[in-house]
Amino acid sequence: MARVIVVSWGIPLLLGLTYVGGIPFVLLITAICMGCLSEYFKLQAGLGRHPDLFLGYVCAVGILCAWAWKPDALAYVLIASFLTIAIVSTLRGRNHDDVTATIMSLVYIPLFIGSLIFLRSNGNTELFELGDGYSLVACIWGTIWTCDIAAYAIGKAFGTHPLTPKLSPKKTIEGFIAGFVGAMAFMLGWWMLGVVSLDIAVVAGISIGLVGQLGDLVESSLKRTAGVKDTGSFLPGHGGLLDRFDSLLTSAPLIALYVAIRSYFNY
Repeated sequence: MARVIVVSWGIPLLLGLTYVGGIPFVLLITAICMGCLSEYFKLQAGLGRHPDLFLGYVCAVGILCAWAWKPDALAYVLIASFLTIAIVSTLRGRNHDDVTATIMSLVYIPLFIGSLIFLRSNGNTELFELGDGYSLVACIWGTIWTCDIAAYAIGKAFGTHPLTPKLSPKKTIEGFIAGFVGAMAFMLGWWMLGVVSLDIAVVAGISIGLVGQLGDLVESSLKRTAGVKDTGSFLPGHGGLLDRFDSLLTSAPLIALYVAIRSYFNY
C-alpha cells in the first residue's frame, strides 16, 4: 500500500514539474540531488569515511547551476570544486579517503543527475520532433519505470538464474533481459509515434536498459559493503531516493553526452 501511495503522488509530481521546466524543474532536480547526496554520505560513513558535508553540498549546488545556466563552464566549475575540496579538506586534517569520497560524490550525483537539466532545456537543437526537451525527459522517466517493472515482474515470475548473487541475490538474468527489452520497446514505441528520433530512442533505450541496470548494481554494491538494505526511508515501500534514482544517475549522462555530440556535429 505504501508503494502505491508514493507512486500516486510521485509520478504526477515528476511529470508535472518536467512539463513546466525552467526553475521549478531545476529545483526538483536539486531536491533529488540533495537527498541522494545525504544518503550517499551516510553510506560513506558506514564505510568509515567522513566526507566534507558542507563543501559537498555547496559544490553540488554550483555544479547544478552550471548545468542549468552555463553548461560551457561546467568543466571549470568541476575543476574549481575538486581543488577547493582537496585543499580545504587537507587543511582541516581530513585523510585521503575522506577527500576522495567527497570528490566522488560530486561526480556520481550532481554531475550525473544534473545532465537531466541539460536534456530538459536543450529542446531547441531540433533533436526532438515535438520541439522541446520535455518530450525526451518524459520518455526517460517512462523508460526507467518500464524497465524496472519489466525486470521485477519477469524476474519474479520466471527468473531462475541469479545475475549477481553476491551483490543482489533477488536479481536474475531473465529479469535483466526483460528490463532491457522493456526499455528498448518503450523508447521505440515513442519513436514510432513521432515523439523522438530513432537514434535518440536507441541511445536512450540502451543507456537505460543496459547501463541503467548496471548502475543499480553499483548502488547495490555500495549498500552491501556498508551493510544496509536501503539507502534511506524517504519513500515508504521504495527505500531512499538513491534507491529510486540509481539507474538514472548512470543513464542520463550518457544520453546527454550523445545529445551534446549530435548537437555539436549537427547531424
